[in-house]
Amino acid sequence: NNESDSDDTEDNDSDLSEKGTSESVEINNISKKDLKKINKDIDVLTQKVLNGNLATEYGDEWWVWGLGVAGEQAPSSYKQNIEKTIKETKGDLGQVTELERVIIALSSQGYDATDVAGYNLIEMLESHPELENPVVNSAIYALIAFNSGDYEVDAEIENKILQSVLDAELENGGWAFFGNDISPDITGMSLIALANYKDDEKIKKKIDRAVD
Repeated sequence: NNESDSDDTEDNDSDLSEKGTSESVEINNISKKDLKKINKDIDVLTQKVLNGNLATEYGDEWWVWGLGVAGEQAPSSYKQNIEKTIKETKGDLGQVTELERVIIALSSQGYDATDVAGYNLIEMLESHPELENPVVNSAIYALIAFNSGDYEVDAEIENKILQSVLDAELENGGWAFFGNDISPDITGMSLIALANYKDDEKIKKKIDRAVD
């Protein structure tokens, strides 16, 4: 609403430490007015997830991850449901992306993915057959999962998956799930995954090219 936004012009220098339930986001090169709106939006979305019980069980991983990034704790029922699911399936969640999502979600909440109902999900991910020749999104989520906590990962496996993501870059920069048209979704996830390796100048160039 542009009209309501204009009403805030005078208080651009207001104290941005005021926030609701989420942690205040800090972003470089953005106006205080826009930062204030971003933090307000995060609070609104956080409350929608919590009040709507959207992060309470297996399958709610994206919501749980979002809460974690916003500095919020998901309901305890999520971890309890995950432990129940892992016990029932013996850690075999089917597609590798299912396992990756669970690791990312648990880690975002501060839980140790190497000990979930007695199962080491990191080791299970390392040995998952779909990572022998992963499609781009599986490789991306694997890197995010490996780096989502203080986990020891087999360097050979990690480097192989990292290289598969780098090789999937489109000619003009960016990534796509299929075809040659850049996908904002897959490119955004690639940037999250590659951010952990930005000290490598070659990877940093790919990150910058995607941002451009």
